[in-house]
Amino acid sequence: MGNALKVLSIRLWLGLIAGVFCVSGVQAGNFSEAEKAELKLLIREYLLEHPEVLPEAFEELRKREVRAALALYEQALYKDGHSYIGGAPDGRITIVEFFDYQCGYCKKVTPTVQRLMKENTDLRVVFKELPILGPGSEVAARAVLAAKEQNRYEDFHFALLASSGPLNEKKIMSIADKLGLDSDRLKEDMTSHVISNVIQQNRSLARALGITGTPAFIIGDEIIPGAESYGYFSAKLGLLRERQTDNVK
Repeated sequence: MGNALKVLSIRLWLGLIAGVFCVSGVQAGNFSEAEKAELKLLIREYLLEHPEVLPEAFEELRKREVRAALALYEQALYKDGHSYIGGAPDGRITIVEFFDYQCGYCKKVTPTVQRLMKENTDLRVVFKELPILGPGSEVAARAVLAAKEQNRYEDFHFALLASSGPLNEKKIMSIADKLGLDSDRLKEDMTSHVISNVIQQNRSLARALGITGTPAFIIGDEIIPGAESYGYFSAKLGLLRERQTDNVK
């Protein structure tokens, strides 16, 4: 059993026991040691007789842990003050995307992201650079973050994701030149400690959320790994709108 599953198992047992101890507001401290032992035995016997509930319990626990983590890092995800916001900056629904400019699946899903931005006027997209595929990925992330200073983040971002083959500084600068960016200024801005901090913060945030690959999307209280279809994302956004409407009522 892996460490992550061991942790889940321990937390699950604690949660089950705590749930039994707190039935009808009764606290665990009101039970004798013998009663506690009996309750634990009952729980054990139930799980042995009904092992089919464990996968469901593990999945529910995973969802709860994801929701808790997303709530804990809400500020860093949605309002960190440095991430580029695409779509409608004041939109009422949000997608967060973690991506790498050399990631094949990030490139594959990019037209879907662009279509979502175009067809959902209430959607804001928070872009999180997560360079994990080598030096070329970090150079690309630095270059696009630096392009913000020339108000060209989005153009450069989508141009790099539309490119084919591995990225290196020469290729990245060639694309920047074709877009009309000031290459000398771009190179200087790329060395900024602010950009270094942004990339480090994104890596730390991804690690804290258990994100180990790209692309990864956050919609509502879900972390969605991989490149999904337009229909899939549209359905998720629809559910998010419904929940927000219900909360207002």
